[in-house]
Amino acid sequence: MAKLILDSIDVAFEHNILNGVSYEFDSGKVYLIKGESGIGKSSLLNVLGLLRHPSSGKVFFDNVDLWGLNDTERANFRIKNFGFIFQEHNLIKQLNLEQNVEIPLLKTKLSVKDKHQLVQDNISLLNLHGKEAINSNHLSGGEDQRGAVARALVTDAKVLFADEPTNSLDHDNAILLYERLKSLAHDSDKIVIIVSHEDLPLVYADTVLNIKGKKLIEVSNSKTHPNLENRKEPNSSKKTIVFDKISVQNALNYNKINKNAKKQIPIPILIVIIILLSISSLILTTPKILARQQEKSLNGATDNSIFVTNDTIKSQSGQDLDPMQNFSKKEVFEMKNLPGIESMSRYFTFVSYGLTKDNVRSAIPNGTKIKVDDRTYSIAKTFSIQPIYKKDLTKSYLYDIGKPRKVGNNFVISKNFLAENKIPIHEIIGKTIRLKIYIPYMQYLSTSELPNNNSKTVATDGNIYTTTTISKKITGVYTNNYPYNRSENGNALFMDYATMNEVLNHTISTQDVSEPIFSDFKQQSFGVSAFVIQSKSYNNMTSLSHALQSMSSSYHITSVAQNIDSLNSSVKKTQKSVMNMALVIIIGTIITLSITFFLTNKNRLIEVGILKAIGFTIFDIRRILLVNGLRYGVIMFICSEIVDSISIFFVNRVIPLDLMHIFMASFGTNIFLSFGIVLLASLLPIRNLSQTDPLEIIKKH
Repeated sequence: MAKLILDSIDVAFEHNILNGVSYEFDSGKVYLIKGESGIGKSSLLNVLGLLRHPSSGKVFFDNVDLWGLNDTERANFRIKNFGFIFQEHNLIKQLNLEQNVEIPLLKTKLSVKDKHQLVQDNISLLNLHGKEAINSNHLSGGEDQRGAVARALVTDAKVLFADEPTNSLDHDNAILLYERLKSLAHDSDKIVIIVSHEDLPLVYADTVLNIKGKKLIEVSNSKTHPNLENRKEPNSSKKTIVFDKISVQNALNYNKINKNAKKQIPIPILIVIIILLSISSLILTTPKILARQQEKSLNGATDNSIFVTNDTIKSQSGQDLDPMQNFSKKEVFEMKNLPGIESMSRYFTFVSYGLTKDNVRSAIPNGTKIKVDDRTYSIAKTFSIQPIYKKDLTKSYLYDIGKPRKVGNNFVISKNFLAENKIPIHEIIGKTIRLKIYIPYMQYLSTSELPNNNSKTVATDGNIYTTTTISKKITGVYTNNYPYNRSENGNALFMDYATMNEVLNHTISTQDVSEPIFSDFKQQSFGVSAFVIQSKSYNNMTSLSHALQSMSSSYHITSVAQNIDSLNSSVKKTQKSVMNMALVIIIGTIITLSITFFLTNKNRLIEVGILKAIGFTIFDIRRILLVNGLRYGVIMFICSEIVDSISIFFVNRVIPLDLMHIFMASFGTNIFLSFGIVLLASLLPIRNLSQTDPLEIIKKH
């Protein structure tokens, strides 16, 4: 037989009311605890029922130390084994009678049909048939108390505690209740413990106990297990009740029927919160989208190129100067393997005059001549032909006249060059230009003084050229604001990189590099002191620039976005300010929601206490409140997404946006804000309840 054992229990409030109480309660018996008012009867019952901590001592059931269990374990034990009829009834006012009786069954896996049958059986047993749909605060005192009895009996608990169970009942219903409690003890082998100041339960008690001198004293005892031989066997067809954590569906159902939960956030506050969430979402989303739009625009407007020179002479020039020393094979290899590089191309030029084996001692000429169709033009300054790289062919904005053609067919003149040399710009497209050009094929080694320190020299190299004549059709004219100025000879003529590379390689392969050009200088094969690196995106340019500069102090970096660091810094500052603004709004929203949930959940705390007293764990209660929060989260998410979509639609009419990206970003942000904030706010009010006794929660609220 199961035993419920008190072992040296002390109970104290302002002073000790029970001291060293020990007793064994046997299954199959009805126990009545009597005594004067305020002497500790109810307190002892609450300690036995795991509703209030004792000051010291232990309670055992089937050799389990109940107060040695943690809060969750005690709650699970309570709902599986204990049924409690409270003196104050403790029905949840927002629920009707049937819903109140069904509450303990929310933690079971019983079907809806089985739950309904159990509830109806217990309601009928207590003469409450027809009262199922009446809200508990509209029931009479007696009906309310019988409803509390039905809730205590519905789980078929092994131990039943009844604290003044008939103080609101008439004589007939009181007899009905005591008959039922006696039957449960004698026929179903349960332990029934009643606290009452009335004489009626004396008729049904097998053992009468009294509290005197802070001790529990046995007044009378039947000594034997009543009706042990005639006890009925349990009904084998009866459904076994298996308890578990409250399911999400049961938590959702509970909140649906709970009027308190339905009205948790007033509509005006809900509207304000939705507006705040929408604003926060847009503030968090917009900078990212604008940054994406900016990157996309910049990717389309620039070639994301970085011009790297090996500035060994410390000139700090953004141009490729002839004395600069070549990159080594190791340096080229290291650069090629940097992350974020799309392509890496050599930079070199063909010039209008250069050092050859035939003009070693000749002065630089005063000028040169070019032919455009049948007209000859004298060019005073030295000029060069620069490469047109693959990405340049996608930038039509570079052109004043003409447009990019396929690789191999482009020969472009700058508008400045035409103006300086008085070459008519009109009808230049399609005309053939013919000129003598100097192509590098080898280099000599020399030294050069540093521009900022004439006493110090560094190793340099210089190009050795050979001449050829080229003839090309002009396909375009570059604008005056052509952004690249990579040649020390200025922007003049431009040819496809692939074509120039082919001409260069052919020239190198056909020249005799073994013949010494200068007796005083060593020679080496041709190499380059500059590269054009194409980054994968505009944003990669910053990291690539830093990586290149960290590789060598002689590397000089220039790009279309010279101010990319300051630009990014400015963007980041703006984004930080915007994020801070969004954070303030989000914190304000959390505070608003927390206060709202705190005030409404505070009204629900008596409900939380009742649920905990019945045997719901803090996890179960959190799930109930969490599910309710999720319900509001869904409402807020849908409404915020609608508000944001309308806002984005109107903004898009003024500023074209990447709608797919902004909608996706808004979607993700709204999910995070709506559910994250709601869940955080909804759980804050009950964060400290796990270690609070159920009756303390009920009493306080």
